[in-house]
Amino acid sequence: MNTKDTLSEKELEQFYRLKHSLYLFANKNLNVLKHTKDWQDVGNDSLEKIMKIRNHIFLKEISIIDNYIQLNPDNLIQEELEILKNWKKAIPCEKAILFKHTNEHSLFLVKNNVYAIKGLMDSFKEIFDNYTPVFIDLTILPFKNKLVHEGLFVPYNISFGKSMKDGLIAEAEEIIIKKGIINSLDNENNQENVSDEDLLRFYMKSEANQDKFFEKIEYLKNKSDELKATYNYEMGRINARHIKKQLKNESIKGYFGVLFSQIIASGSTKKELENNLQKIISKEREKEIYIIKL
Repeated sequence: MNTKDTLSEKELEQFYRLKHSLYLFANKNLNVLKHTKDWQDVGNDSLEKIMKIRNHIFLKEISIIDNYIQLNPDNLIQEELEILKNWKKAIPCEKAILFKHTNEHSLFLVKNNVYAIKGLMDSFKEIFDNYTPVFIDLTILPFKNKLVHEGLFVPYNISFGKSMKDGLIAEAEEIIIKKGIINSLDNENNQENVSDEDLLRFYMKSEANQDKFFEKIEYLKNKSDELKATYNYEMGRINARHIKKQLKNESIKGYFGVLFSQIIASGSTKKELENNLQKIISKEREKEIYIIKL
């Protein structure tokens, strides 16, 4: 049964028909598939031979696609010729990093981009039993209004320690914040309009991020008074977890204003806290205060 993160049965048939017809066309010169006569038989040949044709097309001689389209030996309709034309944008990936699964695709980190890739018959989530991250050699192809993979891929048997895993995920999430997720090769070069404040909040959202992006945090927090205020607020949020736990252990209730790592004011109500804060801190600095409610 097809799911949102794979192609439908109709799409799957069309995809393999187009791909294998193209491979048969390329095979006329390569003569790798000795006895295969029909596109439906291509998938029955050895993976080694099919990969040789795949690599020849997408790594060495992409012009084969133009030749196939021009001759159109299989009488494809215009829509299908356009699909093949778009395959000239194929992205062969060595050691792409599969780092996250969603309901509709799996996310791959490839150099400085994150791609949303759907599975063909089976999703990557099913294939890898929801496991991430994984290094994989694969070829990304556009197919209609989505991205898929060519069908043949090679995973690496490499294990990740927690530190390396956290670092990879942080790197991928930074790219998503800055550039977004690519789900079409038509929008590959789109840049997200992300503010310095949003970046700073992202860099500080977890201990792993703070360790990885320490220098970027230092640069941003000293860039302006507004960013310094954001930094102080985020530090208050981080430290508030420990403060809140201590207050709970002492059964203390109320509202507490945290600046960096210290409670600087409190009140039995939020209004009382706000009034007390106004007595000891300027209005401009109120946005630096993280409020705890117990």
